[in-house]
Amino acid sequence: MRSKIKLYSILCVVFCLFFSCNKTVWYSDLSKAQSAAKKQNKLIYIVFTGVEWNESSKNLNEIVLTSEAFTKEMLQNYVLVHYDFTEAEREANKLYKTLGDEEKKAYEQLKKQYDEKDKAAVYTGCKIIPTAYLITYEGYSLMSVMPPQNLEVNTYLESVEKARKASLSKMDIINKVRTTKGREKLDAIYNLMSVTPDIFAQPLYPLITQFDKLDPDNESELAGAFELKQAYLEAAMNKTEQEPSPFIKAVEKGHLSNEQMQEAYYMAAYYVSMYDPKNFDRMLEYLNLSYEIDAKSKHKSNIKNAIESVKKTKLAAEEKESLNAETTETEAETETADSEE
Repeated sequence: MRSKIKLYSILCVVFCLFFSCNKTVWYSDLSKAQSAAKKQNKLIYIVFTGVEWNESSKNLNEIVLTSEAFTKEMLQNYVLVHYDFTEAEREANKLYKTLGDEEKKAYEQLKKQYDEKDKAAVYTGCKIIPTAYLITYEGYSLMSVMPPQNLEVNTYLESVEKARKASLSKMDIINKVRTTKGREKLDAIYNLMSVTPDIFAQPLYPLITQFDKLDPDNESELAGAFELKQAYLEAAMNKTEQEPSPFIKAVEKGHLSNEQMQEAYYMAAYYVSMYDPKNFDRMLEYLNLSYEIDAKSKHKSNIKNAIESVKKTKLAAEEKESLNAETTETEAETETADSEE
């Protein structure tokens, strides 16, 4: 009897040790989760919520995410990541820019936490909370998972499995990216780039920048497509103005087709409007270049409308500036007259 009790005790210890070594059920650090997923050869399930301030997030968390049945089933094939934006973090993010240096100190930790979560959301392409995504250990997006209307553990697991099955063809492409070399790898990267919407493309950046090594002589004639995509990603990832813009750099490389060049100049104008909104002349320069490349293209009306809109905005700004100058001059004359009296 004692031997059986002793054996049972040993098994309990072993069981506890096993699960203590694997106690990380939910990761809150994507990079660590990616390392774990690579070692375990699993996909990543990453979910973004706002449990304190979003009712749908609260329901998803209470019904599904904290369920032992859900985590037990998911851990068989996925590494789990959960980023929850707290109310305090959101408030700190809103207030931070308006605070003085001393006041900011009280919010620094909360702002840091918010920024880390927001960085993961941008990287993953999250725009709506709550939303989950299935991604690879490299970060490549496969499918999103939205909570079903009849939210239960089983119905949600069905949604996850449906998303996984829908991503099988994309996984075939990813496996080719992982295992091939040279031109075959380049074609696989191009195919992956083609089936990945821009919002989910940030993790592809290291792949896209491999073009020069994989095809230095542009035998594939895909340089333009890669360089334009790289420009989009660099514009999105860099939150400060770059001069010249990534789109102008892409044009200057000389590989863009007329259609791609037209798009690049148009986006260069948009880029200026974001970082130098009063530089109307530069906007018009790029828009006119875009229009002149092919005035008969299917985009001509959109470009023309943009040109007219910038012209009107420029005229309104000049009139406002002139009026302000006149008002300032009148006030100065009035002050002078009053002082003379």
